[in-house]
Amino acid sequence: MVVRAVVFTEKEVAMDQFIQPIIEMVKRISNPVARRINYVRNLTKNFKELTAKATELCIKRDDIKDRVDQLKNQKAPARECEHWLAKVGQIANNLKIIEQEYYAENKWLKGWCPDIFSHLELGERVVDMINYVTDTYEKSKFEGGFVVDLPLAKVEKQPVPTLTAKAAADRTLKKVMNCIGDKRTQKIVSKSWSIRKLQNEIAKRLSIEITKELDSGAARKLFQVLEGKKYLLLLDDVCEMVELNDIGIPNTSQDNGCKVILTTRGFDVCRKMGTDVEIQVEVLSKEEAWEMFPLEVREVAMSPTIKLLAEQIVKKCDGLPLALKDTNKKCFLYCGLYPEDYEIKKSELIWYWIAEGFLSGKLTLAEARCKGVVILDDLIDSSLLERCKGDEYVKVHDVIRDLVLRMTSPNGEESTYLVGAGFNKFNELSEDKEWESATRISYICNDQLHSLPKFPKCPKLLTLLLQRNEELTVIPESFFNHMPYLQVLDLSYTSISSLPTSISNSVSLRALFLRKCYDLEALPEEVIALKGLEVLCVTRSQMECIPSRIWELTNLKCLKFSSNISRGEKKTVISSGMISRLSLLEELSVLGRWFCFLSDESVDSVTKELSNMTRLSLLKLIFGRVDNLQHFIQNSKPWRDGNLKKLLFLVGISSMHYESVDIFSGQKRGLFYDGEGECEGGARDGDGSNIIPPAIMEVLARSYAFYLRNHYGELKNLSDLDTRGLKRCCVKRCGAIETIMGSSGDGVEVPDAFPNLELLHLSDLPNLKCVMEGLPMQPRKSSTSLMELWLRSCTRIKKVFSWGLIRQLHNLESIHITKCLELEEVISVEENDCEMHEYREVLPKLRFVSCRDLQNFVSFFGGISLSWPSLTYIYVYNCPKLKRLPFVVDNAPNLRIYGSKQWWEALEWEDDAIKSRLDPLCILSA
Repeated sequence: MVVRAVVFTEKEVAMDQFIQPIIEMVKRISNPVARRINYVRNLTKNFKELTAKATELCIKRDDIKDRVDQLKNQKAPARECEHWLAKVGQIANNLKIIEQEYYAENKWLKGWCPDIFSHLELGERVVDMINYVTDTYEKSKFEGGFVVDLPLAKVEKQPVPTLTAKAAADRTLKKVMNCIGDKRTQKIVSKSWSIRKLQNEIAKRLSIEITKELDSGAARKLFQVLEGKKYLLLLDDVCEMVELNDIGIPNTSQDNGCKVILTTRGFDVCRKMGTDVEIQVEVLSKEEAWEMFPLEVREVAMSPTIKLLAEQIVKKCDGLPLALKDTNKKCFLYCGLYPEDYEIKKSELIWYWIAEGFLSGKLTLAEARCKGVVILDDLIDSSLLERCKGDEYVKVHDVIRDLVLRMTSPNGEESTYLVGAGFNKFNELSEDKEWESATRISYICNDQLHSLPKFPKCPKLLTLLLQRNEELTVIPESFFNHMPYLQVLDLSYTSISSLPTSISNSVSLRALFLRKCYDLEALPEEVIALKGLEVLCVTRSQMECIPSRIWELTNLKCLKFSSNISRGEKKTVISSGMISRLSLLEELSVLGRWFCFLSDESVDSVTKELSNMTRLSLLKLIFGRVDNLQHFIQNSKPWRDGNLKKLLFLVGISSMHYESVDIFSGQKRGLFYDGEGECEGGARDGDGSNIIPPAIMEVLARSYAFYLRNHYGELKNLSDLDTRGLKRCCVKRCGAIETIMGSSGDGVEVPDAFPNLELLHLSDLPNLKCVMEGLPMQPRKSSTSLMELWLRSCTRIKKVFSWGLIRQLHNLESIHITKCLELEEVISVEENDCEMHEYREVLPKLRFVSCRDLQNFVSFFGGISLSWPSLTYIYVYNCPKLKRLPFVVDNAPNLRIYGSKQWWEALEWEDDAIKSRLDPLCILSA
């Protein structure tokens, strides 16, 4: 290898150090020069590129501005969007300047007199503008969206209806405005607002998010936002007390200047809410009322045939400033389809309104139903309808019904109604020309009606009501051939066994009611042609199962199906994917013995598919096993969000033990749990004893009615469960239960159990010792709402109540006790109950007591004489040891006693006067 060494002299090194800086300087000079030369050389190409990019940017700007304009009534442009649009506007102005300079430069070039320096400067600006336009275009992708919700107005403007009788309204408004300005006034006086609905409305106005919060969490969040702020809260049409603290509304005071204004129809609501001022809406004078009525009802009120009725209506309204707008009018006229003096079920009427499209639109069924309730109340308050049977029914006064029928007659204002409702003279209906022009036909409650026309032509018919015709057994096969626009069909409470195949011609049908058609055995396959059907109600029929093709009616919003029979033990199969086809379903009620025979695969499939339905607001269903229920409540969005408002869950029910229970009647949420159905796979605690499964506990916490049956676990005290919401409770064949309400197992009293309970039914509880026991240290809410107690076949119980808790039962009205062999007394009074003399009227509302087959019963109320102001009836049968009654004329002024003659004659009386005063008809024969 040869190694060569290179040696630089000092002179060479010095020369290199001199030349390198010069080379670098030349590079630094030459690069900008080259770039600036390119500005001139590529000016035309760059200008075209700038023009193209600017055009794209302006198109993007115009698209965004158009969309902002379209949404201007609901949305506002985001600040980022506003800034971007302003920047694009600035770019557009700069482009105009550059464009003018460019064409001016080209003009000089064509004359061969270029200004090289201005040309160079323009080229540089074009390149810079290309980069700026490109960057601006990229920033049009707003991450938060280019629009946001409009800021809420401090006061939201609402359209106000024209008031003809303005004087009365102005007087009332002036009073309200004076109260708003008065610092001393904080509270000035819909249908029932739920806490959640109020919270949602307030949160929306405050622009805060509470959808994921529970009611209590939402209340805390609202309170934090509102505390320290001055607010005005307006609540319209309040029908019951609204607890503002539960909603999250801070208290009003003179210092904070906050106001709450509510409108209500009852002064009791004002008292409960502690209003400072109550302002009664003034009624109209006779002149104002008659001035308003014809203008609202239009010229029909002045026609000779109707004017007299109109004057009677105005008089009956007694000056109330209420009138029908268009929807209310349609709903009201519908009431004319019912017989004279007929008690119309409100829920049925509202269903018709929904099916006719009066209420629906974009509303859910639940929202439409709420709107229907409000309309009914308006009609009642206008004296056009009357309440009856509590709050579930209404009826039309004879005078008002005559007006409706005249308005809907062929010569009336509205479309034609053909009404033969309640006329028992009909044996059969013949084809008539009136059918051709009728839009609504009603033959409700014709007891003799057994035949329908074979070929009715009804080209305009929208509604056909044929319910409650028990003699009607057959519908002619061709009956529906010419009813193309029929929307509502009701054949409930008839004796038909099937529908004719011609039903397929009524393609516009939206609601089909077949309630309590006890002889109905099948639906024809042709019902699948009713693609627009939204409501199908088939209850208490003889059908063995739901027709398999029902699931093809994909527009169904409500499906209610139940049957009375179960033939054999054959398992029913519902194919996977069938129920999920009904994606619009909001209400599903499927009950009946046959449902218990679903195959295991079908049960699992049905549960999973129901869990995925997002629109459900009502669900009544049998869950064969607890794990099916567990899967549902874990995965159902309506359940988790609290939107499943109505429910009836029957868990662990087998076909041999299925029964209809009245305890759930009228209750929005009910739970039936049969432990026997879960005995093989039921939940067990650590030592192997059965416990109440978590899924049952979760549903119970939201239920108003609870039926517990065949539970063999270690549950000794029913008040150990979450019973706060229960209004009705039935417990049957639960061997471990010793008491319903009292001390827990460790001797600690359970506070405020059953605060809302109204009915308690106890049956076949072999270890029950007492219904209520204990001595509360202070007043509690436990069982304070209880009105009715039933006690049957509880063989070990010796007393019903201890004296310590009986004082809380001030709403108790009736007691029914049967076949409790060891029962000795209703109220047990111990020697240490020293304060009993202070509570002589312990059961002020007790009205009825029934005692049957009580072999060891000796005393009603501990042998003490108390005051019984409301006690009216006592029934005694087969109670051989009951020899003495603690009643005298003074302490039981309204009492009547029923019993056998032998028992009656053997009784010992504290006061013979009460015995001599009683009517002999009160004594039952032996």
